[in-house]
Order: sequence, then structure tokens, then C-alpha cells
Amino acid sequence: MTRVDLILRNIKDNSHPFGGVQLLLIGDLSQLSPIIREEEWVMLSRYYSTPYFFSSLVLQKAPYVRIELDKVFRQKEQAFVDILNEVRNQSISEQSLELLNARYIPDFKPTAEDPYITLTTHNAITQQINNEFIETPASEQVEYKATIKGEFPKDAYPTETELKLKVGAQVMFVKNDSSSAKQYYNGKIGTVIKLTNDTVTVQSDSQEIEVQAQEWNNVKYKLSGDEIDETNAGSFAQIPLKLAWSITIHKSRGLSFDKAIIDVSEAFAHGQAYVALSRCRSLSGMVLRNPIAAHNIISDPAVTRFNTQAKLLQPDREQLKRDEEVYRLFLLTELFNFNGLEKRSRNFEYLLPDLQPTVMDIARRSAGQLHNYDSERIKRAAVYFQGKLSAFTEDLHRQLPGFIGQSKEMAAKADQLINWLMARIKLLEYFTEVEFTTTAYLQLHNKKARAVLISKH
Repeated sequence: MTRVDLILRNIKDNSHPFGGVQLLLIGDLSQLSPIIREEEWVMLSRYYSTPYFFSSLVLQKAPYVRIELDKVFRQKEQAFVDILNEVRNQSISEQSLELLNARYIPDFKPTAEDPYITLTTHNAITQQINNEFIETPASEQVEYKATIKGEFPKDAYPTETELKLKVGAQVMFVKNDSSSAKQYYNGKIGTVIKLTNDTVTVQSDSQEIEVQAQEWNNVKYKLSGDEIDETNAGSFAQIPLKLAWSITIHKSRGLSFDKAIIDVSEAFAHGQAYVALSRCRSLSGMVLRNPIAAHNIISDPAVTRFNTQAKLLQPDREQLKRDEEVYRLFLLTELFNFNGLEKRSRNFEYLLPDLQPTVMDIARRSAGQLHNYDSERIKRAAVYFQGKLSAFTEDLHRQLPGFIGQSKEMAAKADQLINWLMARIKLLEYFTEVEFTTTAYLQLHNKKARAVLISKH
């Protein structure tokens, strides 16, 4: 969030959070928390109180509206939805816990014709379950060996170095398809239907996908002066699949299952139990590998506080009206903000002696009065500044060739200045005739963005 804020403020020449760009952030803090290594948190904890987005420095300064989406789409059974909400809020009742544990079936073994996926807390448990399935003598195994070059830490291996597969194996893709076909994505589940020396064919959603070894790079970053250098320290190449009769709960995020075996008896992280249980579409399609106890449902106090505040601060229509007006005034301020011009014209002050008194000074003095401007006064201001900028542009066109000479650097800076002037003149010209509204301003910006894209292609 800090990086996005910095980039947008620089690009937009605007000191407001995120450069004044509106952001829509969507997520569920009751699910799994960000994974941060201990050595990383030693550094980050100097600046951030929690690893969550709301602790970013920019969001400490920027007021934002919190809206809770409460319509459930994955589950249809209200009793199951109620249980999940209790788990989500870490307030599960004895009755709900009893209903959940009624799905505990000791020594449950699914058949090949009735496929279940097992969600567990630890990689070791997942690997054990997958090994049990792959070792059954139903068909011959084929082994694919990874190619590892340079430095690539073992805890970062995306899949097994010696990947054993067979026809009928349930698998999950562990990489996005980088080709234009985009046939698979990280987390997509399927069944192996064919194996050759270098290719695996997977059936998924009535689609046959042929996949070969893909490469992962171990990219390292080093601070060199004010620049960050990027180097490729090593690589890992392998068929981008993992056995998926069982997967970890962390890997199950975003997925949905009609039939799943759940084991959260060794839960160790905030949101782990909630994510596992909420992957299931129905209570009847879920089997518990071990009973669930109340202590398996782990919460993070920072998230609990945030969610509580969000409910207390639900926006209403009055706040919407106030925020709409605040945003309209912000856009109006942006229209008459000429800081970008001042920044780009520093090398050409000799050619623009009247810039400060006739544009910059007047714009600064009027900035605090814009909230009092009616539509007619806005139009008069647009006429004034559009006329001044047009005159400056004409003067620059006449004087620039002799001023910049053969300097490529000055020519590039002059080009940036002219482009800025032309874009702002277009904006101001539009509002000399059209009433300034939020919708009109944003629509004009969208037209500009589309025009830039078209010109680049």
C-alpha cells in the first residue's frame, strides 16, 4: 500500500493519499492473515503495528468508508451459513459446535468413484495423505524430476523435486498459465488422463490441458544507492502440478468444493478453521477427519477490533452526500492545480516570465475559495486560465527551438512541458462551456485515457 501510494502521488503530481485516486479494496480479514517470515517482520514491525492493510501509513492518514458485504453465495443452507458466521466471528456456540462435529466420521475412506479433497493445516499431513493414494497399485507411476539451478531455497520449492504422477491422480496447478491460452491458474484442480516423458494431460472442467515443465525464478533485491537492483539468483523448473487428494488450507483459498474432508485439529493460524469450513458448499458434503474444539478456532485481536469498528461505522445516505461533495471539490481543486506546470517549467523560466504572477499566484490564492464557486464562476476561471496557458504554449513554440538547441535532454523536458500544457488546456476548454460536475470530469478523463491507449497502438 505504501508503494502504491508513493507511485500514484508521483505520477499524479498530487500530495493527497494515493495521488487523489479513488481505490476500491475488497477482501475478508477473517480469512488467513498475510504470511510474513520472522526476519521480514523484524524489519517491518519498526514501521507497522500489524501486517494488515489497515496498518499501512497511508491509510492512517486517509479516511475511508467500510462496507460489509453480507450476502452469501457459496452456501445455500441457512443453518450452515449461521455456523460459518459464528466461526468467522470466533463466537461459536455449543449447539453449532455439536452440529459441526456430527460430521465427524472416524476412518472415513472415499472411493475413487466418489472423490473427496482433504484440507489440512500442515504440509506434512497433506503429503502423507497424497502418498497413500499415489502408492495404491491402480496404475503405473511416472516420475518427473525438477531442474534446479543456482540458489533456490528448499522452503520456496513450488512443488516436489521428484513429482510422482499416475493416470487418475487428482492434481492441482501451482502456477498461472503464462501463455496467451490462459488454460490454467494457480489452484485449478483436475485429474491426470495421460502421461508422456515430458508432458502431462489434465482433465479439468471438461477441458483437456497439456502441460510441460515451467520455470520459477528466485529474484533477489539489493539496495544500491537510491536504486533497487534486481538479480536472478537461481531457478526451479518442473511440471507445475501437485498431488491434490489433499491440499493445505492455505492453498485452498478462493476454491469451492462439493465434497471435502476437513482437518483443523492442529490449526495454528488466525482464520484457518474458517477458511477450511467455508470452502464447502454444504454441511452434508463435508466430513471431519478429526473433531473440532473451540480452541481450534483462532482469532487475531487486531482483526476483531477492525471488524467491530466497521460495523459501528456503516455509511448512510447523508455520509454519501457529504463524501460526494468532498470528492467534487477535490476534482475541482485538481482542475485548477498547476503544480505540475510549475515543476515542468523550471528549466524554462526565462521563456515564461509571467507564469508565477498570472497563473501560479492566482491559483494558490483562489484554491481556498473554490468551495464557494458556483457554475458561472467556475466557467470564468476556466476561461481565464485556458487563455493564459494557450498564450504560454504559443510563446514556447516560437522560442523553444532556439532555446534548447541540440540538447536531447532539454528537448525531452520541453516535450513533457508542452504535453502537460496541451492536456490541461483541453480540460479547461471543455469546462468553459460545460457545467463542472464529478461525472463530466471523470468521463472526460476516461476519454483522454482511451485516446492515449489508441494512440499507443
